[in-house]
Amino acid sequence: MSKKKNLSSCNNSELISIICELNEIKAMRVTVNKCLSSGLMVGVAATLGGLLLGPRGIALGGIVAGVTASALNEGEFRSVPDILMNDLSEEQTRRLANSIRSLLSQENIMTVAALSMRMMSEAGFRETLRSVIEMFLKELNFSI
Repeated sequence: MSKKKNLSSCNNSELISIICELNEIKAMRVTVNKCLSSGLMVGVAATLGGLLLGPRGIALGGIVAGVTASALNEGEFRSVPDILMNDLSEEQTRRLANSIRSLLSQENIMTVAALSMRMMSEAGFRETLRSVIEMFLKELNFSI
C-alpha cells in the first residue's frame, strides 16, 4: 500500500487492512470469554481434590484441572487483526470503518503516511484509535 494513498479513497476492507498493519493494533489480543468457566473448573477440582486427598489433593486437583483447562482453551486467544480481517460481516466492517474514518477526519489525517507518523509520534492518538477498536470488539462480546 502506498504511503501517499488517500485514506478517504479506501474502501472499508482496505481501511481495516491498513489499520491492522499498525504495530499497536497487531499487538492486541482478545479472548473468547472462557476464562471464568476455566477458573471455576480449576477451583472445583482443587476443592474436590482437597476433600478427597487433603492438602496434596488441592495441589493435584488444581494442576490436573489447570492443564485440562489450558488444553481445552487452546487457540481461544486470537489477534485483533485476524478477527477484523476474517470474522466481521459486511455491516460490522462498515460500522468499524466509519468509526475509524470519523476519528481520522477529526484528527485531519488524510494519508497512510500521516497515519503512520501520528501513530509513531502521539501516544494519545494511539490510545484513542485503540479504544475505538476495543469498544467495537466489546460490542461483539470479545474481551481484550
